[in-house]
Amino acid sequence: MYCQHFGFSKSPFKITPDPELFFPGGNRGAVLDALVYAVSRGEGIVKVVGEVGSGKTMLCRMLERELPSHCEMIYLANPNLAPDELLQSIAFELHLNVVPGATKPEITRLLQEYLLNRVFRT
Repeated sequence: MYCQHFGFSKSPFKITPDPELFFPGGNRGAVLDALVYAVSRGEGIVKVVGEVGSGKTMLCRMLERELPSHCEMIYLANPNLAPDELLQSIAFELHLNVVPGATKPEITRLLQEYLLNRVFRT
């Protein structure tokens, strides 16, 4: 229905957003620019929040496309993690060698070492 009416070559409404169909209006472009700026300048961890259907996943996919090659991005789709689970998920996504049963301070130390190595890599 939408494709024929608007002349689209593919459906714009899928469960998984397609970055090729990103529309920067309604401040989405400005939000993407702010995210790219913050992440590429080393401003720390960025958390994107919003109502269901507000475009968070699309922004994350666009951010992944727009970031400079020196930036590393991980995507955690489950926002309902306990702090320890969040730390473990980040370590897992970064492929850190976390031994089973590692404590929070041990995982934090591994993460800190990894990040410092990334910052001071020449």
